[in-house]
Amino acid sequence: MAITKIVDDVRTTTALDATKVTTGTMDAARIGSGTLADARISQASVVQHSPPADLTAVRQDIAMLALYNAVSDNRAAYNLPYSFIDQFEDDTGTTTRTTVSNVDEYFASIASVSGYFTGAAIDAQTSLLIQSDSQTNGSSAFTDLSSNGFTIEKQGLPVHSTAKAKMGTSSILFNGSSGLKIAWNAALQYNADFTIEFWGNSPDGTTGDRIMSHWPDHHTSNGGQWFIRTTSNDSAFFNLFDLNYQASGADSFSDGNWHHIVFQREGSNLRGFIDGINRINASGISTATTGNRQYTTIGYSYQGPGEFVTNLTYVDQIRISKGVARYPGTTTFTPPQDSSTTSATGTLVSDVQTAPAATTKMSGVILYKDAGSGATTLGTQLKIYLTANLQGTTPNWTGTDWKEVVAGDFGAVTPLFSAGVKMVRIAEQTVVSGTACAMKAVWASQASGTMESQLHGWAMNY
Repeated sequence: MAITKIVDDVRTTTALDATKVTTGTMDAARIGSGTLADARISQASVVQHSPPADLTAVRQDIAMLALYNAVSDNRAAYNLPYSFIDQFEDDTGTTTRTTVSNVDEYFASIASVSGYFTGAAIDAQTSLLIQSDSQTNGSSAFTDLSSNGFTIEKQGLPVHSTAKAKMGTSSILFNGSSGLKIAWNAALQYNADFTIEFWGNSPDGTTGDRIMSHWPDHHTSNGGQWFIRTTSNDSAFFNLFDLNYQASGADSFSDGNWHHIVFQREGSNLRGFIDGINRINASGISTATTGNRQYTTIGYSYQGPGEFVTNLTYVDQIRISKGVARYPGTTTFTPPQDSSTTSATGTLVSDVQTAPAATTKMSGVILYKDAGSGATTLGTQLKIYLTANLQGTTPNWTGTDWKEVVAGDFGAVTPLFSAGVKMVRIAEQTVVSGTACAMKAVWASQASGTMESQLHGWAMNY
């Protein structure tokens, strides 16, 4: 047999120890044992046989932590790398909202909307907030709910009364010789934009006087002189922000009914509204800040203690805001009040998030609460969809490749997130490749008192 034949047979049949391979090339199948030195194999020749790590659970944990943080900090929608977080502090971060409402930081198709100033309404500009809500009849305890927590002093004996109420079951009753007063503070100095508002109910034909007042003893350059009165034959709004300026016109709201009253400063303009309708609009007002400091009073004028409003005048939802004109311009607006929305169905779509590269895998987390007597079945009464290929235009998004999260892809419900709110992971979904990522919720079979599914927040990983 030829030597070359013998060499070929050895080359094709004999297994070699890896340490014997020192130079040249050899079929990898010929290496039967031993360790090949790192320097003898190029990085480009290495093939990874281990599957890539699945980081879905880790990313969901990060999303859950981000939602906790968003709730704790009252944060609006924001982004992390490859994630979108929204705990519905407001409508920010959402586009389509079909027969659903954001009510006190959650979306639902069945909800009662309260006119109370709560949650985000008690913001940094809220200098004073006094509400009666549902106090015990005859109670004389009054609290400032703003972050200032001002002490509410009393003149006479103002009380909470259940005889009349705009919201809740009680309001503040002034008996013709009673009132509330709050000591001067920089937050209650009217030398910049401000908004004074309340709900008032005064008897028909009232001949009393100042329902709210701030009355330093100088008529100009004082940082704010004004009062709002109920007298039926005079203007409701009176001010001396500039020398002897007085609003004119018969703008009384004393007719025995509830009315929403607003008096505000917007730049050099003073505006007054009754039930959302502009009644006065004066310009060229002084912005000086000198002058003495005075109480803000409710139910009477501190400058003239005999000037009380008429007995059986009721007031509620008293809010003073500094640094903001909450109802700018002269456009008619709808005053905040109790209302409700009821729909068996609804749709909510997030803002589109642009992925840095085409993605085919998405996951997420949702926060939800059962507000009715029934328990929400995820995937039935509340459905969640994901897409990386958002198309069309709001609200229909025609042509969008939505991937529905089936019931089995909702993870186990975690312990209560807060006040009955539950947290649930959404398993990783394979979606049509794209970079326009979005999330959608669809409500079905909702019924007042029984099936009321509330969506309190969500996070989307892409």
